[in-house]
Order: sequence, then C-alpha cells, then structure tokens
Amino acid sequence: MKKILITLVCLCSFLSVQSQTIIYQASYFAYKYIDNERWTDWTKWYPSKITISINLSDDIIKIYSEEPQTYVVTKYTRTFSDKDGGKQSEYRVIDQDYDKGIIRLRIESNGTIQLYVDFSNVMWVYSGLKRI
Repeated sequence: MKKILITLVCLCSFLSVQSQTIIYQASYFAYKYIDNERWTDWTKWYPSKITISINLSDDIIKIYSEEPQTYVVTKYTRTFSDKDGGKQSEYRVIDQDYDKGIIRLRIESNGTIQLYVDFSNVMWVYSGLKRI
C-alpha cells in the first residue's frame, strides 16, 4: 500500500510540473566581430534594457533586442567552474536563420550574470542580468 501511495504521489507531481521559464533583463551589451581575419576588441559597454527568456524545459532561449533572436538548444555541453571562481553553462544552439553557435550563461564570483552568444564571426555579451 505504501508503494502504491508513493507511486501515485510521484506521478501526480510529475504530471503537474510545468516548464520553467527564467526571465532576465540585461543592463549592458557589448560585441566583437571578425575584421580582416582577426577578432576586434570588445566594443564599449552600451546601456541596455534587453529582456532575455531562458526556457530549458522547451530548449528555447529568446533575446528581445531590436531584432528579436530565437535560439533552439540542440545540446547541453557542460557546466564548470573556472579559476576565478565563476560558474558557466554552455549550450549548442541554432538560431532563427539556422546558423549554429554557442550560448554561455556565466555567473561571476561576485554574482554578476552574463550571457554570451558566440558564432564563428561575431560574439556579443549581455551583462548585469537581473531576474525579473
């Protein structure tokens, strides 16, 4: 009887789980790109109020910038800590134009959250993410 009750509770819990979406707002934005076969330096930090939606239950990351961006997560690659005490998660993604890239969600040791979007010819970073 105990096993049946536990199984029912687990089943009900599983069925009631909904996809969790985490929504952030970025405070700053910067980018760099390939110019004459070399990476440029990062641009200055531009103030931003860009909203970022991360729904890993549905494998979708959306960035609501001037040109909205939608990324489908095709593979979760890894989570690791670096020598500076920050933590980072990496995801292989495909954008709305079917270009392949990597999105990195990074939490600095001081608590600052950044989202990097990396492609072969351009990279941008959203910084100062605050959960809304």
